[in-house]
Amino acid sequence: MRETIAIVGGTGAEGMALALRFARAGARVRVGSRTVERARAAATLIAGKAGSGAVEGFENAVAVREADVIVLTVPPDAQISTLQALASSFRPGAVLVDATVRLKSEQNSALLAAEHVPEGVRVASAFHTLSAGLAGNLEESIDSDVLICADDPEAKSAVSALVQMLPGARPVDLGGLKKSRLIENTVQLLIALNRAHKVKHSGIRITGL
Repeated sequence: MRETIAIVGGTGAEGMALALRFARAGARVRVGSRTVERARAAATLIAGKAGSGAVEGFENAVAVREADVIVLTVPPDAQISTLQALASSFRPGAVLVDATVRLKSEQNSALLAAEHVPEGVRVASAFHTLSAGLAGNLEESIDSDVLICADDPEAKSAVSALVQMLPGARPVDLGGLKKSRLIENTVQLLIALNRAHKVKHSGIRITGL
């Protein structure tokens, strides 16, 4: 049976790019948005590009209810309020993958997420350093490592499986959620590199592993 993946914030650039890649890989994808109209429009666009009929659009809470894995791709100032609104919608044992990046704060977004989900929901963090422009271009290989943090081994395995759906991407285990702030800081490095070299899609590749 194929896993069902919900993308909360699925009408933004990062969310749509990940939804497109997962759909192309054959996953069932539920695109979530604050309004069902926007979610359905995005799902139709993604399904057309991916050549997959297994993409549907829903209001965020409905998208989450039937999902095995939920990827959160909302702006940092919407992270907590979104999770609070979804608290009653998570399935027991679901995996939440937080991709929130706080550039103007030293707070650990993954730990904040873990504080605002029901008991039994397993939190991981990943996809912070993945360029939406690159991920959204199906003609390009990702050619990048994706750092993963989680305290639960099964959550790490679930996220690793998602990463392996992306051609050219490699999952790299960074450790527990406490280390997730290191990934957020890496995004600042990539932004600086993009500006210095006048590129848009720099990524990371860890050697020696």
